[in-house]
Amino acid sequence: MMRDSPALLKATVEVRWPRPRAALVVLAGEHDLYSADEVRHALDQSLNDCGRLIVDLSAAESIDSTILAVLVEAMQNASDRERRFNVVLGTAPVVERILELAGVLPLLNVVPTLEQALAANEVLFREVNERIHHLIQETGGAHEENEFVCECASLGCTETIRMPVSEYKAVRESPRQFLVAFGHEQEAPYRVVRVGTGFLVVEREQGYGVEPKADERPVRATLRELRSQCRVTRNNGRYP
Repeated sequence: MMRDSPALLKATVEVRWPRPRAALVVLAGEHDLYSADEVRHALDQSLNDCGRLIVDLSAAESIDSTILAVLVEAMQNASDRERRFNVVLGTAPVVERILELAGVLPLLNVVPTLEQALAANEVLFREVNERIHHLIQETGGAHEENEFVCECASLGCTETIRMPVSEYKAVRESPRQFLVAFGHEQEAPYRVVRVGTGFLVVEREQGYGVEPKADERPVRATLRELRSQCRVTRNNGRYP
């Protein structure tokens, strides 16, 4: 999809599905008021079918306050629907500067690469297992077997893995290692480093990403500010 603005600059919006239930909306070119409806539609439609929404700005040359408002609105909608949300920002310095000046960088769960955004699912499940392990230690069951969750990249995975707690501790020796069920090593570019009884220990060949924590600044207040900027933009007939 693409459109022409009065300056004859082109912008494109493309939706991809790099993983099951992970939607990737790629913005390229210069985006402003003229492409805002198209971007909003792509984000809304993707949220209907995904468990994680990733907006890739790596090919975006510029965005204005209208697009900023659309992005913050999408992040809020994702949160309301209990979807995970990231923005990939390996992009032109001007785009990062616009996000920084608007104060929305911490709100949008920004990561530098798509690989890190996709890896955040494994990190989430690893944190769940760490909480399980902490509870086991508190109750004195450190020498017993226990159930842990599969840490694969699939957003819909509900598999559990039963293993000795001592073996689980060995998995955590490297921050790049993840515990997955048999057959789930195909969910991402993993390298199998160990085969256990009913589980695999895998390692990401290109590292992993941890989602930044959202700023405590109220999201809805920021969205109101951006919408106000959009109204000023329309009234003055110019773009920031």
